[in-house]
Amino acid sequence: MKEYLINNKQCRLNILERIGTKEDAYFLGYMLGDGGFNQPTHKRKARLYISSIRQEVIDSFKNTYCPDSSVSSRLPINNKRPNIVGKNLAYTLNFSSKFEVMFKKYGLLDKKKNRVIVNIPDKYFGDYLLGLFDADGHITFGYSKDRGRLWGNFGLTHQSFQALSYVQEFLMKHLNISTTVRQRKTEDCLDLKIASLPALKKIYELMYTGVTICDKVKQSKFKELIEKN
Repeated sequence: MKEYLINNKQCRLNILERIGTKEDAYFLGYMLGDGGFNQPTHKRKARLYISSIRQEVIDSFKNTYCPDSSVSSRLPINNKRPNIVGKNLAYTLNFSSKFEVMFKKYGLLDKKKNRVIVNIPDKYFGDYLLGLFDADGHITFGYSKDRGRLWGNFGLTHQSFQALSYVQEFLMKHLNISTTVRQRKTEDCLDLKIASLPALKKIYELMYTGVTICDKVKQSKFKELIEKN
């Protein structure tokens, strides 16, 4: 943690030169999925911000990387889908332009469709993937009506083909897990999916071994599936 002068005020910032903890990897994976991008202007550099209804996540990122920054909150108002009204406060944390070099180093300082996964050590990839999963992933399961067999689906949704391709290659190389990536017909995004129950167990172990921060609801649901299998 170092001090920087921002708008004539001393601010403590933890700008990563390398990934040194599981929390660092989780943070970068989460930013890959949910990091908002503010375009540069002739006066300001490009910046990232993060918004979530999970206040504990935003507070954790703030305390770890920019403890002197403020978090704003508001009810979502411009939902694109009609007749849907946001009832939960969304918490937003803006990152200083001092983070520009860091976010560029990890392929994040751009629109979602242009982001890439770079400079992530293999030993931290499970934590990185967990961050992405908590931001842009889902897990579903149930029993088929005809045979009563358990089924499960793991999915990641993102606009970057390069990022999802990296996930594909890692899972195949290190865990021998086969995945599919398909373009949605009605939306500008792609879906990576895994339906094999043995593969889902491997994914669970990769992401949640020694976990220190995660979406507890998703973890509980994923754990329930693994225990049923």
